[in-house]
This record gives sequence, C-alpha cells and structure tokens, in this order.
Amino acid sequence: DHRDLHSFPTRRSSDLNQIMSLFEEKLSKSLNVHDVVEFIDILSASKDFDREEFDTFVFDLLSKLVINESHKIIASLPWRMIITTNQDTLIEQAYDNIRNTPEHLIDFKYCKSKQEYFYTTGANEIKYYKLNGCISDRKRYPLVFSSEDFDRAKPYYKLVLNNLKSVSDKIKFISIGYSYSDPLSKILLNKFDSYSYRERRWSFNVDPEVNENQLEYFSQNRICIIKLKSQEFFSLFKEWEESNAASFTRSKKI
Repeated sequence: DHRDLHSFPTRRSSDLNQIMSLFEEKLSKSLNVHDVVEFIDILSASKDFDREEFDTFVFDLLSKLVINESHKIIASLPWRMIITTNQDTLIEQAYDNIRNTPEHLIDFKYCKSKQEYFYTTGANEIKYYKLNGCISDRKRYPLVFSSEDFDRAKPYYKLVLNNLKSVSDKIKFISIGYSYSDPLSKILLNKFDSYSYRERRWSFNVDPEVNENQLEYFSQNRICIIKLKSQEFFSLFKEWEESNAASFTRSKKI
C-alpha cells in the first residue's frame, strides 16, 4: 500500500560527478576527486575559492532541469513522508503542476530546516523533508556539500532521521534512482544502521542503471533493486493501484 511507503528521491552520484567536472572546467583545474564532500573540502582550503561562486554554479545548473511524468506521479501519491537529499525544486514544481487537478490527493508541507521541523501534519498532509538545502532560497536553506556543511546540518539530520527509530514494520521504504555510492547516501545508510533499521526490513530501490556486479552487495545490505526506469515502474504501479482499488471496492460492496 503506497500509504505505508516512505520515498527517497535523490541525486544520483553521476550527476554530482558531472557538476564537479563542469566546475573544474570553469576553474581550468583538475582535482581527480569523485567525492563531492572531499571536492569542496579541497577547494575550500584554497584562499582563492569562492563558495558562493560554486553554489551559484550549482543553482544555475539545477535551475535548468525540467519536470517529467515521474516527478508528477511522485507528487501525486499519498506517501507517509518524503525525504530527499536533492537541492533542486523538481518535486515542488511537479506538485504545483498537479494542484487543483484530479491528481492532487494530498497537500505537501515543506520542511527544509530545523526551524520548520516542528509542525504536526493534518490527515490530508505529508511532510516533504529536504536534508541538504534548497536552491529556492540559498540563504535560508544553505546547500550542504562540505564536511563543515554536514556538521552544521547534523542537528537537522538527527531530528528528521530520528523518526525512523520506531517506525512500524508495516512501513516500507522505496528510493528512486538512489546510487548508494556517494557520501550523501552513505550518511543516510549509516544513520539507518545506527537504529538497526536494515536488520529488520528491506528497502527497495528503483534503478535501471544498476551495476549487476553489485547485486550481492545490495542484497547483503538488504536493498532490493527494481531494475526499471521510474516512469515504467510508476506506470505498472498505477495499474496495480487501480486493480487493487477495484478489488477493495467490490469486497466492501461500495
């Protein structure tokens, strides 16, 4: 039941690598680093580095992204909660796109900082947590990339992820295109493990580009890979949902 699903739409590590590569071109230098945290830490050690310039560069790139059907479907399903490490506004745009249409089933309450955490949602609302800042307002929601950024964001991370301590075993987690290889992903997985979360249940990851040589690793970490494109997965999900709803209606004589 999608009402017992938490969703983690996230930034794929290859996207981060592309951002780093393009910024290296801009600076005319190569650091030969594939970890965005290490990348920013190294740059920050230079007196010539302007962090605002990097954040503006990221803003310009992410602002060019456009929503697709998958984003609209994610925005239309009544999840228990959505948590993302993305800093773009694609889901927000998708939500605005479906508002006041038949696809608009539930209201989003955005939580992008510690100050916005303490809000109790109503029956027709879900929390949409952004862990690593947002390009919608970089001063209010600073982008999280460096070690120093993560230290600053730690209290907010702790608040959001503490929700997982006593989650019902009926609730499942699904992630969309999660790489599980970048440091942002590893921080989340380590947090899961600190609550023995993955000892109790499997997580599901929709990823058409998975390296099949890593499947045993994923299995060992209780991550089930669904090798489909997100749009294909959601198309099948919608078919299942409609079939399931019809069966429920018949069983209840509605």
